[in-house]
Amino acid sequence: MKRPTTVLSLVALTAFVFMAGLFDHHQRSLVDWHSVRAVAIQSDDWGLCGFVPDDAALEGLDRTALGGTHFPPVYWRSTLEDSTDVAGMTTLLLRHRGRDGMPAVFQPNMIMGFRDLDSDGHWTTGRIREGWAQGYRRPGLWVAVREAIAAGVWAPELHGFLHYDPADRDASILEGAPGVVEAARRGVLVFPGAHASFELGPVQPTTDIAPLWRSMAADQLAMFGRAPVSVVAPDYVWDDRHERMWADAGLRCVQAKRSQRRKDLGGHELWRRIRKYAERQWALWTVTDLTFLERNCRLETAQAVDAAQEARSCGDQVLQAWRGGRPAIIEAHRVNYIQTDDQAELLGRGYLDQLLTELDGQSPLYAADAELAAWTRRGVSVDRRGGSWIVRNPGPAARLAVLPTPSPATILVPPHSALRIDISTRKMIERITLH
Repeated sequence: MKRPTTVLSLVALTAFVFMAGLFDHHQRSLVDWHSVRAVAIQSDDWGLCGFVPDDAALEGLDRTALGGTHFPPVYWRSTLEDSTDVAGMTTLLLRHRGRDGMPAVFQPNMIMGFRDLDSDGHWTTGRIREGWAQGYRRPGLWVAVREAIAAGVWAPELHGFLHYDPADRDASILEGAPGVVEAARRGVLVFPGAHASFELGPVQPTTDIAPLWRSMAADQLAMFGRAPVSVVAPDYVWDDRHERMWADAGLRCVQAKRSQRRKDLGGHELWRRIRKYAERQWALWTVTDLTFLERNCRLETAQAVDAAQEARSCGDQVLQAWRGGRPAIIEAHRVNYIQTDDQAELLGRGYLDQLLTELDGQSPLYAADAELAAWTRRGVSVDRRGGSWIVRNPGPAARLAVLPTPSPATILVPPHSALRIDISTRKMIERITLH
């Protein structure tokens, strides 16, 4: 009589263990993040021709009619970066070094295209590789970006093409609402309904947009000499179809999955939350060709009530991430550092400088997503910095690494080591112990 009860108990216990593992699962890593003390800085909206080209573009416009109440006030001073901005960020980042001597690396997630009105009032589509929307001309910008990449402080990745569904903006123009057409003529990005216009919503078939994502990756390779490996969806709206599309395009990291907004799920809000969480955890178990990198530190000083406290809290969150056995991944949007107000720009960069000064004393390893993913999956990373390969193995076991060009070569990397290798001669310039 006791046997059925015993069987049922074992089944229940097995189900409980499985569910507990599912709901508390994290992607397995080949390094111990407690000891690595990694720091990555992910920053969205770079390359975006918006929100405004300059302050004058807003004169006489009714922001409320444009839907401006849906955006934080600071975004009405958000603009496209220029060469001076990137050079200033480069100087700031070079002042801060990790325990391997490598400088702090900043990851600008890029918007790669724009829509613009021509002189006849017709929409045209452009790529930032070829130019910019009206009012956003930035001479020398890509030269400054390539210099920042060569200095080892700039690691551009993908964010999207427009950041909104172009059909929605086109429709708002066709309706001809007062001020909407004029705002578009002036290069103002915001339009009625922009806050709910999603580039990767559930409507567009991925077969229609997959070629665009492949071409954006090709654009980055041509512009910056490095192909993107990481992506964050505009407005955090995407679903598993897009993850398959990204993997097919050669991307290997997905940022901020915990913040994902699932517009393809119906039903009651509670049910949507449960399903979203369960599907995210299932992806961590089953997806093998993508690494999910969660943002666990926040440095959004431009939107904070107390910016100084925001910076201090971010420092505490970094330490908390390390204690929890996670890399510290900092969220910091472009608007914190690039605005039409020069003083606001300097203030935002000052808070970033303050945070990095605090972290310098904690012996971090500064890294970009490509390195975090490589440490997770293979235990060793290879990254190009100027004329050198930087090969890092922060784990306790020796690892094999492949230097990809000019012809593939495999080297054995000692544990807890960083190697600097000359690209042209393949000779090791320096070895650093990572303790």
